Amino acid sequence: MTPSTSVIQTYFERNYRCVFWPAVGDSKGPNAEGWQRKVYTIADYREGYRVGILTGTEVAQGRWLHDVDVDWAPGSLIAQALLPATSFVFGRPSKHVSHCFYTTSEPIASYKYEDVDKTCLIELRGTKLDGGIGLQTMAPPSIWTKGTQREPLTFVKFEAPSHVEAPSLLKQRVCLSAIGMLLAKHFGKNGFGHDPRLCWAGFLLRAGIG
Repeated sequence: MTPSTSVIQTYFERNYRCVFWPAVGDSKGPNAEGWQRKVYTIADYREGYRVGILTGTEVAQGRWLHDVDVDWAPGSLIAQALLPATSFVFGRPSKHVSHCFYTTSEPIASYKYEDVDKTCLIELRGTKLDGGIGLQTMAPPSIWTKGTQREPLTFVKFEAPSHVEAPSLLKQRVCLSAIGMLLAKHFGKNGFGHDPRLCWAGFLLRAGIG
C-alpha cells in the first residue's frame, strides 16, 4: 500500500465519503456527471488523482462532517485563535492551516463570508443550501496547483475531527473569525489602534470568548 492509498484508506475507515478525479489543470473538484451520487471506493483511486472529501455527510450516528475553509491566508492566525480546537487540519506550504474539519450534531448548510470586493475570507462548508449533499473539499494526498505553482496538501493534524455538539457554536466561531479578518484587513496593523481593539475585545467577551 502506497502512502497515498494509506491516507485514503483511513478516510474510508472513518466513514468519509470521497471522490476522485484526474489532476488536470487547476481543478479543485470533479466535473464528471453525477459524481455527487456515486459511491467511490479505494478501487476507484489512481496514483496522482486528486481526492475530495464530501461535507455535510453523516460519518457516525448523530455526527455530520464539516470543513472550515480559511481562504484569506493572512487570516489563518485569527481563525486558529477563534475556532474550536480540532485534530483534523491540513494546508499547504504557503498556507499552513487552510482547512479545519469538525463534526456536529446536525448538518449545517454551507455559508461563505466575503469581503466587500467579493473575495472569500472564510467558508463553513457542509450541505448545499437545500440540505442536499454535493460539496467537497480537496484533501491530501492531492497536489494544489495554480498556473505554474504546485504545492502538496499536507496534514497539520491527522486524527479524528473534534465534535462540536451545538452547530450554532461552530457557526458563531466562523462568523467571529470573519469579523476579525475584516477588521484586520481594513484597519491594518497600524490602524487597528487602542479604541478599536477595546471595542473588539468587549465584543468577544460578550460573545463568551475571554
